[in-house]
Amino acid sequence: MARILRQQAAEPPPRRSGRAQAYLRAWVAEQFPPARRVAALAIPVGLIAGLIASAYRRVLGFHFEREALGPLSSLLAGLLTVVAPVAGCVIAVAILGNVEGRERVRTGMNEVIRALTTGHFSGLNWRTGLHAALSLFTIKSGASAGPEGPIAELGALTGIGLARGARLTSGDVNTIAACGTAAGIAAVFNAPLGGILFAIEIILGSFTLASAIPIVLAAVTGAAVSRAIFGQESIFSPPAPDVVHIGQLPLFLLLGAGAGLVASAFLHLVRLARARFPARLRHSIAGAALAGAASGVAALLLPQVGGEGYEAINEFLRMAEFTPVLIAIVVAKGVCTTLVVASGTPGGAFAPSLVMGAGLGALAATAFPGAFGSTAGDVSITVLAGMGAMVAGVFHAPLTALLILFEITGSDPAVIVPVLASTGVAAMLANQLTTGSFYEQSLIDSGFDRRRYAGLAHVTSRRAADFADTVVDILAEDDTLSEVFKAFAEGEGDAILVIDDDGAITGLVTLAEIRQSLALTDSPTLLLAKEIARPVPPATTAAISVFDALRLMEHEETDLLLVVRTAAAAKLRGLSEDGDWRHAPLTPDIVLGTLSAKALAGLSTKR
Repeated sequence: MARILRQQAAEPPPRRSGRAQAYLRAWVAEQFPPARRVAALAIPVGLIAGLIASAYRRVLGFHFEREALGPLSSLLAGLLTVVAPVAGCVIAVAILGNVEGRERVRTGMNEVIRALTTGHFSGLNWRTGLHAALSLFTIKSGASAGPEGPIAELGALTGIGLARGARLTSGDVNTIAACGTAAGIAAVFNAPLGGILFAIEIILGSFTLASAIPIVLAAVTGAAVSRAIFGQESIFSPPAPDVVHIGQLPLFLLLGAGAGLVASAFLHLVRLARARFPARLRHSIAGAALAGAASGVAALLLPQVGGEGYEAINEFLRMAEFTPVLIAIVVAKGVCTTLVVASGTPGGAFAPSLVMGAGLGALAATAFPGAFGSTAGDVSITVLAGMGAMVAGVFHAPLTALLILFEITGSDPAVIVPVLASTGVAAMLANQLTTGSFYEQSLIDSGFDRRRYAGLAHVTSRRAADFADTVVDILAEDDTLSEVFKAFAEGEGDAILVIDDDGAITGLVTLAEIRQSLALTDSPTLLLAKEIARPVPPATTAAISVFDALRLMEHEETDLLLVVRTAAAAKLRGLSEDGDWRHAPLTPDIVLGTLSAKALAGLSTKR
């Protein structure tokens, strides 16, 4: 007894701070349910993403005056035009190579989209953000790339970091990531509506009222930050567009069709380059130097090709005379941007798409002044329509293109009808001619289709076993179909296990097998269970995630999995020679149920 009293005396009393922390957590959980926490995080995420985008925009706005080079300014400027993109791309890739190590870091908006779709964020880290930030070297040095993708990526990563720090669910992390993206795009273009649609249409790919409200708050915050720094100034300054007459609308439909074809060609070129670009040059200094040199040489001949191309767009918006050089600019911009993307050099394709679209619009307006009109306002509206159509085709996002252009023109209603006509046709045509948008292509090529995994983020913390169906019964191989009918009638579940004389599972009967047997014979009741059973499907553990279960189904080319107890699987793995327990004989006592693709197909509705 004395020993017990001494032990109690030696033990420190419970800390009040621990109880206070527990009380505080409980109070926060009660006062701020998930919906409130998401809305509360939207504004700080919008603020941070807006500041990041504004800083990025400020750096892009710095210009080096040629006169500072002295008497040889023309010669040195030409040399710098070629050498600077090479240096910028090489510096960006060299820094990435030093920090990545042996394992390739997931980078780019396509990987952000993958993470948001599946709810698996472990592949995204500070190196992913560094990759996006280093695009400044690529763009500012004069290589053909755009800042919008990296800015959207940085905004999304900001949202993901804060949301995971607040311990939100994966579905809510998606919303906060979209908030960061919306704020970044809103700050770049001074276009909150465009930022909202960019996040919903391109990043999330779906719309819910619960996610829209925080995204709106973040986009407005990001735009407010941008306006506090830059005022009402917009990146583009188009002349006031003229009103398009009803008779001119078919021309804008044709412009949209042309832009849709060019966008499709660009997407196919990027896809081909990604597949054929030598592996030893991808993400290497040599590959970056090649991409930078191509941009530098092209910019030496066609200055509009270099960098993000905002100045070129402003030039096209005021173009008065036709020049065939516009065709060369569009082609060169597409090729140089493709090389930057294929080489793995940091940079986006949104701004280059705007440049190519502006070039197409200027080409149409100046080549056919009698059709589109010859005034500055006519040229302006045609160039804007070309920009919107190209973005709609490359990113499969017509509404985003429309609203961004609507806002950068000062919300002029004259742009709505012609731009909407062009973007709609371009998006429709590109959807038919390509397998995915710019961000989706590489995912599809790697076997990941975001439509198949839609809604996974909302159940990513759930085990696949949570969606498994129970086994109805266990029957012997020689049991007849009548006994199978009786088992289904008396039990609950979707499958019956068929076992041999040793008790090992040899097959499985579902309602699909019963329907097939009824159609193949006039006397189905004489059939035996082993004659109608399907082979034993691939097995998986109860702890596997929903995402991994779907990937396993794809790999095994099956629509059904057998779910076994995790401990039993570990035991079987230890007994098997090669560690592949899936080929070991299975017995009914370790089976929890079956998991079908049908059960996982509607996950987007199970939120």
